[in-house]
Amino acid sequence: HQSASRSASGVGAGFVPTVVGVAILGLSAALMVQIARGRLGQADEAEGDVDVRRTQWVPLAICMAAVLVFIVGVEPLGYVIVSSIVFWLTAWALGARHIVRTAIIAVVLSLAVYLAFTRLLDIYLPAGVLGF
Repeated sequence: HQSASRSASGVGAGFVPTVVGVAILGLSAALMVQIARGRLGQADEAEGDVDVRRTQWVPLAICMAAVLVFIVGVEPLGYVIVSSIVFWLTAWALGARHIVRTAIIAVVLSLAVYLAFTRLLDIYLPAGVLGF
């Protein structure tokens, strides 16, 4: 494992992701407070007949499970396999019902991202069992 690179100012590659992560956590906490106070906002006209006041727990649970699959599986199985599974699960949870087409898109996108990062940017993602 290599240590993070730092510039002369001491700001390294992890600085911006850390700032963004802290900002997301802060905004999430503020949003939870607003929801707890009963301030749910108004539905946009584009949402049509969708009841935005009810949480869809099953799709939410599937998306959370997909994130856990990625966290646990990316090192042993590899980026392409795990991100394909995560893409497919997330798409299915959000309403995609063309199982085979969604799976093909998931594999193609995952492979394209993997190749773009590893071949073009020299940022190596876990290859896992495929051993690219």
